[in-house]
Amino acid sequence: MSGRDRAGAARVAVVIVHHETPAALRDCLDSLGALAPPAGPSAGVEERDRPDGGPDGGPDVSPPDGIEIVVVDNASRDPASRELLDALQWTASEEGHRRLRVLRRPDNPGFGAGCNLGVAATEAETVLLLNPDASLSPADLLRLDTKLQEDPRRGAVGCRIVAPDGRSEPTWGAPPSLLGEVRWRRFWRAWEAREAWAVERCEARQGSERDGVPWLTAACLALRRSAFEEVGGFDERFFLYYEDVDLCCALRRAGWELHYTPEVECAHRRGASTGRRRDLRAIRRASQRLLFDKWRPAHERLLLRLAQLLV
Repeated sequence: MSGRDRAGAARVAVVIVHHETPAALRDCLDSLGALAPPAGPSAGVEERDRPDGGPDGGPDVSPPDGIEIVVVDNASRDPASRELLDALQWTASEEGHRRLRVLRRPDNPGFGAGCNLGVAATEAETVLLLNPDASLSPADLLRLDTKLQEDPRRGAVGCRIVAPDGRSEPTWGAPPSLLGEVRWRRFWRAWEAREAWAVERCEARQGSERDGVPWLTAACLALRRSAFEEVGGFDERFFLYYEDVDLCCALRRAGWELHYTPEVECAHRRGASTGRRRDLRAIRRASQRLLFDKWRPAHERLLLRLAQLLV
């Protein structure tokens, strides 16, 4: 798919779900080429009409050709987020841009529900889910689209995600299972602690092209719209965590292939969008139980609940 299709749809639609991380969101949009330096008042527009009452009321909005961007805001209440979102909405509307939109929800139903809303608001055959604390260049975005479209069996493509210190992040893993969870948590904690064996293992795993991976992280994930719609999108019962694993399980069950490429790199300020919540442990455990209820046998579901009671 190239240029525009579906009666003017962009080649790639980027969906960013945001909640109270305005600085990260601005950096994310800037990396995509969606923000240009403010150019002063538009002709015929009074300074007092701009959102902040000044000549630079909002950033110039100009997504690259072939790319549309939808920001879904899940009920941000902080003044900085409101100011940025107001500015983006005002500038896009005033300048007639159809390639960047802001959808503002009055509630926060979670990441998956926000993604579903954003995807439904677009038409491009390739949809890129991107965390607001991630950065991706337009060129790398289009490379992901190429990787997805070069094999019609591919339902999703993930890429190498790089932490601020230059390490590759774990972006794909084994199918969900009780033993797999134990191994994954041990590996993840060692990677976070920068233990040499975990860092080396991660670099080796993330360094080669792979077809048929069991799951991919949704921090930066290119999806084929037809595949996403076939499985019904994200299960909105997942508020946060494991919703990407669940989606990948559904895609694989439907016969779609998941592909990983290290040829595209995405920078990630991991945790910027979740670090302030105090209930993350409870949210993670609830999502873990739901994942096991959907995809694992009864004895593993029981053992997981016992383990959560004891640990």
